[in-house]
Amino acid sequence: MKILIPTAWYPSPDHPSDGLFIRKYAELSARRHNTVVLALYVERDDGNRPELHRMDEGGIVVYRHYQSRGLAPRFRFLTRLWRQYRAGLEVGAREGPFDLIHAHTYQAGLVGALLARKWCVPLAITEHWSGFGSGELTSAERLKARLAFHHADACIVVSEHLRRDIRDSGIASDFMVIPNPVDTDLFRPADFKPNLGGRNSLRLLAVGSLIPRKEYPTLFEAMNRVRDHGIELCLELVGDGPLREILSKLVGRLSLGDAVRFHGFLPPLEIARLTREVDFFVHPARHETFCIATAEALAVGLPVIASDLPAIRDYMDESCGIFVPPGDAAALADAIERMVRSIDEYDPHALAERIRLRFSPEVIADRLEEVYGRLLHQSI
Repeated sequence: MKILIPTAWYPSPDHPSDGLFIRKYAELSARRHNTVVLALYVERDDGNRPELHRMDEGGIVVYRHYQSRGLAPRFRFLTRLWRQYRAGLEVGAREGPFDLIHAHTYQAGLVGALLARKWCVPLAITEHWSGFGSGELTSAERLKARLAFHHADACIVVSEHLRRDIRDSGIASDFMVIPNPVDTDLFRPADFKPNLGGRNSLRLLAVGSLIPRKEYPTLFEAMNRVRDHGIELCLELVGDGPLREILSKLVGRLSLGDAVRFHGFLPPLEIARLTREVDFFVHPARHETFCIATAEALAVGLPVIASDLPAIRDYMDESCGIFVPPGDAAALADAIERMVRSIDEYDPHALAERIRLRFSPEVIADRLEEVYGRLLHQSI
């Protein structure tokens, strides 16, 4: 079967961390099917870059479509949609015919709907966006989402929490939940880790974009409180983003310079290696639709301190770590101290097995195959 994956987010040379979880879907699809990605970017003008650029990336053909932001607001949406549709037609002429379209995010789903109608093939849309539950959804975007989901033959979300957020935003559709895949071959427990009980110096890991909703200032404040109680911590912080300079200055003001290491963007292989080296994982965000980084930490066998968010409770409970209220530095500091005392009580292999049984590539691929099979049968 030949599948086209249109997506509004996908890693690029300029932004290697954008849409990494969608690349995991493409890699998953490519294990069983001939898969082509159409990544739809809206960026600044670059006269040296072709509008449609083809690359072969690890056995997956990826087309990147670039267009500028320089359009009047009233014409912007329709003009962009038309150009993206034309790019999709060109990809179809070069790589088709396609048997099925699986778009990621409703924005790409609009393009997918036009292409599916043109080619008479089924359309699935998987939604990931946290904006449905964080107040970012404007009336115009709500209308676009309704149109995309209305024309899809299958609507998928990555968590039960996201399904509720979409419903509560006033968009009615029959959504099924299929979580993000976790590469449990790459993210697996270390062969050996020593007992940590009694240590007053531990390494913790946080992975995520340096953006406001990740709440890293709360984590830094919690570390400052814990240090006053004689516990030395070293935070390995993986990710990049617009708050990098602000966060670096905050680390300096709190005199945490020797306790926080900014790694910037790291490829998955390096993240997996680092995850196996540290002692526990912390995720202080105030909103998530799934949080694959937390699931990957559990897959390695790390206990987790996480904000008490419905999307994370979908796959984690108190046997995996400690929940804290988002944005509460005192509660997070208390949780870190409790983790230091109880860290040897967690069974790494039990944590890893919990994730493997639900989110391994084979499990998610089988669920997607069921959806694809049903859609193709209905289209006959």
